[in-house]
Amino acid sequence: MTQPNFFIIGAPKSGTTALASYLSLHPNVFLTDPKEPHHYNSDLNHGSFKDREKYLSLFEQTEVCHSAIGEASVWYLYSSEAVSNILADIPDAKFIVMLRNPVDMAPSLHEQVVFTGYETELDFEAAWELQKRRRNGDDVPFWCDEPKLLLYEDVCLIGTQYERVARIIPKSNLLPILFDDFKRDTRAVWLDVCKFLGIPDDGRSDFPIVNSAKTRRSLFLRRINDAYCRARLFIGFGGFGSGFFSKVGAWNITQRERPPLDPEFLARLKYSFKEDISLLERSLGRDLSHWL
Repeated sequence: MTQPNFFIIGAPKSGTTALASYLSLHPNVFLTDPKEPHHYNSDLNHGSFKDREKYLSLFEQTEVCHSAIGEASVWYLYSSEAVSNILADIPDAKFIVMLRNPVDMAPSLHEQVVFTGYETELDFEAAWELQKRRRNGDDVPFWCDEPKLLLYEDVCLIGTQYERVARIIPKSNLLPILFDDFKRDTRAVWLDVCKFLGIPDDGRSDFPIVNSAKTRRSLFLRRINDAYCRARLFIGFGGFGSGFFSKVGAWNITQRERPPLDPEFLARLKYSFKEDISLLERSLGRDLSHWL
């Protein structure tokens, strides 16, 4: 049975969705649908494809032309077990790690988990203050199956996480990408990715924005949809076939600009991540002082 040979392992809100979208259109690339099966993060209660056969079924549609076969589960970098689990199954797997300034990444992540329904505290600073209680299992929203996803500081310690995976992944099989570079010159990064995966440049020059900041018009409608989806899973119901809930869900999404952080709180964030950014600087050999 076909297995993946490359993984985009995170970090969240660092351009993984955009890169996966671009790669999915390459004739020599196969990416899973859904993008993030989260099979290998055995230490996190997150993901719908923990079962091995169910996971491998995602790759049944691969064809001879697909030389690069992958998936893009963004919590693999945060997980302390995912990369080790992958290497145990696929020793020669290739890994793409997308990295972003944690000072920008943390509020963006908060916005995302609010959007997905895991987070109920709409104010990021207030959610940041809840981390200590949530480590102890308190104030965890009912809809969040994995409280570790709401520990924003831990999730965004990308220097620590990158150093951990870089110790066990062969250097030739590891491609780090800074979100700054990806945003500034997407074409150049695209060529690096093609070379890394051993696929020809498809000549792509159009790189549209993917997964921009968005919110829900109504959290109540979101909860109704969540309850419906959970009920379907519980009883094994395939749905009514009308697409009604999908249409309502699509209407309920709207774009928005993220409000700026309070300057004092922003300074606290920079201080919290200062040492971790220095660690990433040393790991990558890059000057990231502008992040602070």
